[in-house]
Amino acid sequence: MEEIGFYLPALYLPWMFKLIWTGLIEKFQILKFGRYRSSIILLQILTAITILSLSIWQLGEQLSIFVFLVFTINLWSSMQDIATDGFSVFLLEKSEKGWGNSVQIGFFWIGYIVGGGLLLILLAKTNWSLSLRLMAFIIILITIPVLFLNQSSTPDNRKTIKNWESILTFIKQPKAKLVLLMVSVYRLADGFVRSILPSLLSDWGLGFQQIGFFLGVIAPIASLLGAIIAGSLVNILGRKWSLLFFGSLQIITAISYLILCQLSYVSLVSLSVVIILDHIILSMVTVAIYSVMMDLSRKEYGGTDYTCQDCMGIFAIIIGSSVSYLLAGKFSYSVNFIFMVPVVVFCVYVSIKLYSSITNEGIL
Repeated sequence: MEEIGFYLPALYLPWMFKLIWTGLIEKFQILKFGRYRSSIILLQILTAITILSLSIWQLGEQLSIFVFLVFTINLWSSMQDIATDGFSVFLLEKSEKGWGNSVQIGFFWIGYIVGGGLLLILLAKTNWSLSLRLMAFIIILITIPVLFLNQSSTPDNRKTIKNWESILTFIKQPKAKLVLLMVSVYRLADGFVRSILPSLLSDWGLGFQQIGFFLGVIAPIASLLGAIIAGSLVNILGRKWSLLFFGSLQIITAISYLILCQLSYVSLVSLSVVIILDHIILSMVTVAIYSVMMDLSRKEYGGTDYTCQDCMGIFAIIIGSSVSYLLAGKFSYSVNFIFMVPVVVFCVYVSIKLYSSITNEGIL
């Protein structure tokens, strides 16, 4: 356990520093497949090969080998994330980005259910090696459609760019700092529930199996529903009203958890309702801000621009999570949720004002 605790933080490093890989992704191109698609195909193959290598490792063997291979899988995945986002920015028109992000987030949660639940069931029924080989086969299988995409739908980047050129040109844009600030402020409130929810459920007396059911089954299904709702509303409401409306719904999340904190006994039914509501709203907020982030990304450097914004958003969520832990630890969960209400109001108001300034639209 001590070894796992020592190695675990290292597995997140590729995601924390994925901005570093943007230059490589913007640069890499096999002429036949074009930019982004070349990276997606290559990284899918590398991921499958690494998973096959991992299938040879057995429990009880040297843990450092396991950590290295999982780290490598995370590295390939973080790089592919840049390529996929850049490809989405290039392919999708503004009217398609709402549903595009809805599908992206929806399938993330489907993958979460399949990978986190069904794969564990398969692992129990078969064995480690066979499960991972099947996973590698599925990765190759879902790569095949990418091979047959129309060439006209793939960005072409014949010119050679320096590794940091795309990042520097993004930062030098007149309103880049406002864009990064807007994304950071909007995502700040996300951390006030996400980080403390497992410990909150534990303190309410739920066991590991119940927590796993709520966060591994109910929450992903609710998030999938939220993504579908948001996808159908983003274009109808428009970007600014989506940010305002979806973001403001987080007040309901805070109040709902606050009410549960006041109860002497939290029933599973009431907890289910609040968790479903919370994750529906979370997905709606995510679809809204992701759609805006795509809008504000240049088509020629979509991977870089989107990743710059995404990294700032993640940093803001980490800050929100830290404040949440501090408030819950020093005072109580109730104080955390009370504090979350003005934070949501502040974040939504400031982000809408910044968005209006960036797009030269009126505040309302």
